Amino acid sequence: MTATRAVVAALRREPSLRGVRLTGLTGSLLLVFGSLGAGALPAYDPVAQIPLISVLRRGAGPTVALGLTYLGAATLTLAWLYLGRVVRSGPSGAGTAVRDLLRIGWWWGGPLLVAVPLFSRDLYSYAAQAQITHAGLDPYSVGPLSLPGPFLDEVEQLWVNTPAPYGPLWLTLGRMVAIVTRDHVVLTVLSMRLIAAGGVLLTARFLPRLATACGGDPRLAVWLSLLNPLLLIHFIGGGHNDALMLGLVVAGLTVAMEVTPGSDRARRRLALAVVLCTLAVLIKVPAALAVGFLVPIWAARIRAERPWLAATVRVTGLAVLTFVLATLATGLGIGWMRQLNGAGEVVNFLSIPTGLAMAFNALRGVTRLVDPGNATIAAFRLGGQAITAVIGIVLWTRSYRLHPVRALGVALLVLVMLGPVVQPWYLMWPLTLLAVAPLGQRAVLGLAWMCAWLVLLVSPQGAALLLNWTPVIVAGLAAAVATGTLLNSPPPPATELDLPEPAAAVPAASEPAAAPHPRVG
Repeated sequence: MTATRAVVAALRREPSLRGVRLTGLTGSLLLVFGSLGAGALPAYDPVAQIPLISVLRRGAGPTVALGLTYLGAATLTLAWLYLGRVVRSGPSGAGTAVRDLLRIGWWWGGPLLVAVPLFSRDLYSYAAQAQITHAGLDPYSVGPLSLPGPFLDEVEQLWVNTPAPYGPLWLTLGRMVAIVTRDHVVLTVLSMRLIAAGGVLLTARFLPRLATACGGDPRLAVWLSLLNPLLLIHFIGGGHNDALMLGLVVAGLTVAMEVTPGSDRARRRLALAVVLCTLAVLIKVPAALAVGFLVPIWAARIRAERPWLAATVRVTGLAVLTFVLATLATGLGIGWMRQLNGAGEVVNFLSIPTGLAMAFNALRGVTRLVDPGNATIAAFRLGGQAITAVIGIVLWTRSYRLHPVRALGVALLVLVMLGPVVQPWYLMWPLTLLAVAPLGQRAVLGLAWMCAWLVLLVSPQGAALLLNWTPVIVAGLAAAVATGTLLNSPPPPATELDLPEPAAAVPAASEPAAAPHPRVG
């Protein structure tokens, strides 16, 4: 708490974009140094004997490294919350240009590219699946256990016999990495992280444009999504393939939303949007929702007697064609469809149906609450999926009233919260799309609090802390205090900020003014 107060005091002493940037950079560097002793360390570590690093691996070193990691995550989160206060100062975030915020993203996210995998061992699973695919085995029939060696030793025990649940495009990218890196674990892991970082860059390229097209504030969208510590730590530090899926979805939606109705190039650009979103499905299946919500976007931009029917036929046909051709090109087939429930072994209360089932079992006196094979958990999860389907259909049919991108964001939020398994970084799927719509103060505060809370609910080694109520409650209270203190305070006076004048900072061509649009929250 003393360290947290020191960070807050430092931010208040220097309420400037430069001060916020350096504070966040300090947090990222602390995460990198802490990861050397407390991250998801490899069993075969080529740098373990370097003196500076070996100190963090023995005696009190791991404890110090753990403290550095959590301090880094907290510092980065506090800097992000304060930056949100700056972004929200003035109408539509006047005073902060998108390019300034993206530059901060480089400062905060860049160091994490060289960190030991943080808050998850999924990068090692990706590397093992890449080797399996490169070896000519079927990654949808066998798990890492089928290929003994250095890659198997790095995979979390829970997943050693689990086939890949990811699309053939992701595994093909992994196979290409394995061709280059061969059996070098560290190089393979770093390369897979670079692919995930490429997804973040895609989001950075298209998200401001999508916010403008949706009538939102591109500065708020960049702050709430791209600069979010939940995204930086898990998509870059953890290297999750959700980053590439989300980047392709944002790119596809942007291409579709920027189409001028009735223009000569409308159909070609709409077709490109379908292709991009379908490629996202071939990374990870939740992107299928984005394909569905391209229908109302297409229907609003074509001239037809029955635009919804015409759009449905065209989107479906193009999506199926892209899916089939891409799958045939990879040569991996559709076996991944059988593995989509593979993550069901994970049990935590972030999934509302799972949490309700755990509470129901506790009331019944069931002693083993964390049992993925429990009939009550299975029944509640099935009910959650049914409710998700109903809500998704309602949102799809009403999307012309809600705005298709906003409706998609809500549908993804429902999919995440009512899904059988929820990981903290899953929140970035809906949050990124909700961020492009106009958001009210309560919505911003609620989303920011949830992100600040979730950042602290996984250990740097990848173990979830969700079954221990003490860290859950402490993290929630700390996030609430930080959010209320830094984000909900009155904005600092413009004279105290070292920001460019709005006229100079926001070129009209690249950052057009947001159109009026109803707020959420």
